[in-house]
Amino acid sequence: PSGNPASVNNSDSRSAVMVTGASSGYVTVSTGRDHSCALTSTNEVYCWGFNDFGRLGNGSTTSSAVPVRATEATGTIIDLGLRDYASCVLRN
Repeated sequence: PSGNPASVNNSDSRSAVMVTGASSGYVTVSTGRDHSCALTSTNEVYCWGFNDFGRLGNGSTTSSAVPVRATEATGTIIDLGLRDYASCVLRN
């Protein structure tokens, strides 16, 4: 559903939703149309939400309501950029 990137089960929320699942704390979070990604303090990227077009970066097109490791995001990552149907990382 549009407007709630953390939800893939058609249950929109107009308030904050706790997101867990990373192996360490999130340093920054970025949101797209129906998906979100977060950079951890250990330089890993986790994404969740709708995954059509492979926007979660984990090599699949399966959506996820919980964070999944974006295995395609490698190197020293310094920022995230998400748009409607795309996710990008800025490497150092």
